[in-house]
Amino acid sequence: MVHLPDRGHQSRVPRLTLSPCLTPSSTPRIPGISRCRRHIRGALTELEKKVIGMVLARAKAPLEETKPHILWIYGYAGCGKSAISQAVAEQLALEGRLAASFFFFRGSGDRSKTSRFVNTIAHQLARTRPDAAAVIEEVARSDRGLLSVSSSSLVFQFRHLILEPIATIRASLCHSPVIIVLDGVDECEDKEEVAALIETLIAFFDEDPVFPLRFVIASRVEDHLHRELHASSQVRLLDLVGHTSDKDIETALDVSIAKEMRGRAMPADGTWPSWWDRQRLVQHIGRSYIFMTIIIKLLFAPSTKDGLTPMERLPRILEMKPNFDDLYREVLEPCSHFPFFLEILSTTALAFEPLSIAQIAELLDIGTFKVTNVLINLHAIMQ
Repeated sequence: MVHLPDRGHQSRVPRLTLSPCLTPSSTPRIPGISRCRRHIRGALTELEKKVIGMVLARAKAPLEETKPHILWIYGYAGCGKSAISQAVAEQLALEGRLAASFFFFRGSGDRSKTSRFVNTIAHQLARTRPDAAAVIEEVARSDRGLLSVSSSSLVFQFRHLILEPIATIRASLCHSPVIIVLDGVDECEDKEEVAALIETLIAFFDEDPVFPLRFVIASRVEDHLHRELHASSQVRLLDLVGHTSDKDIETALDVSIAKEMRGRAMPADGTWPSWWDRQRLVQHIGRSYIFMTIIIKLLFAPSTKDGLTPMERLPRILEMKPNFDDLYREVLEPCSHFPFFLEILSTTALAFEPLSIAQIAELLDIGTFKVTNVLINLHAIMQ
């Protein structure tokens, strides 16, 4: 979620006391989203101007029957979807146009399910649009069963807690529709419920093409939604990979390499990596910022790992097949013989919340040094 600033029309409205039943998701913000954005922001200036400007312009465009209500940003893992959606949400919040935001994240409690999704959106909507708060509050108090997905469907919740309250204030939104930003929809475990909601929203906007609500959604397009999204006039699909150039990756790569080389006994005259090796790295990375980050970590791993310097390690990395499977195999296989390797890796991967080294050691009843010995060699693929 984006922290909403108290500004504009909000500052002139008395502070709201919302019903406890509208308590939003209690899971903390996903740190990786903002960290990813901070990591690449300097390298994405050109991309931000192009893609974020495009997204904002379309999201804020005046209501017309021919304008789609849903802008869906898609692309493979690591192409920058979350960074873009976070930047868009922050800018909309500053302008007072953001109704709400929700960032799904696999394996993170409330953030990986729909159980508190509508409650969270309704809570934020009541804060950003105080003129709709009374309606939301009344609906929530009059039907407590509406607030639980165990007794009400996601579609039913969304219609009564979001769409109907917005309908009561639509006269004030005729020139400036409110916007909801969603990220990582493909990471939500309740896929059937999400698909039903998307299909219902498309049908709803078809019936009311000037309803003052728009969505910006950043997510991979799941197979079961592919045909629906491509066939609808209410959805505009934006392929983020098509807007990320090799030049963007090259700039980010140069910044990352320069940062890692500082303080190391390495050539400082710009001769390493050579121009040719840099171009090969760019092609190897394939416009994926996550892939680039892993390669940089692997390239500059401590020499105690394999006895190699970054200069000696680079040819090996360039010989690898440019996909995540081979990259992960390169990182994992050398450590697979370590004591408790599988147990430590499984515990880390399956935990619902991040665990400290001490917590992992306690769960497995082993020494902390054994956990450290494994994790320090996996730093390239773990935060």
